[in-house]
Amino acid sequence: IEAWMLNKQTCLLNPNGIDFPRANVYKGSPNYPDTESLQNAINIFYKRNELPGFAELVTNRKEIIQETIQWDDGLNHVRAGNEIIDLIENTKSDIAKENISQKIQRIKQNLQYKLSPILRFFGLTKNIYQRKKRFNKQELSLYQNELLDEQIEFFKKNKLSKSDLRNIRCI
Repeated sequence: IEAWMLNKQTCLLNPNGIDFPRANVYKGSPNYPDTESLQNAINIFYKRNELPGFAELVTNRKEIIQETIQWDDGLNHVRAGNEIIDLIENTKSDIAKENISQKIQRIKQNLQYKLSPILRFFGLTKNIYQRKKRFNKQELSLYQNELLDEQIEFFKKNKLSKSDLRNIRCI
């Protein structure tokens, strides 16, 4: 499905035929029964930039996408975000209070993280220290800004305002 969303053609090599009862995704790609037919399809792809049989399954792919993730408009993250916003707005603040066990766990993790440069010599927090050392806050910030710029550009291209985005809902 991810390949289809990126406009990439897919195919299957399955000598036993189409025998995937656990998922419907196989219905969206041509199935080649042997290496000879697969190689032939690859050769055609390099000549025409099209896998034989792929275009004919466009309706199947649309149905599979709808059954699996409902939409292919690139806005599922907005739908999920709106559900989270609704949940936060409709949740009483006292529900999220920590119990004593959760509080102890949080304090323990915080201490391990902060003391990991010292405790790593004793092997107690070596993994935590390694992860802390690899984490780069500046790199994260740059990546976040890059993604935000891409999202804003996507929304502008699709002429979506903040109020439009807030109204995008799940079924």
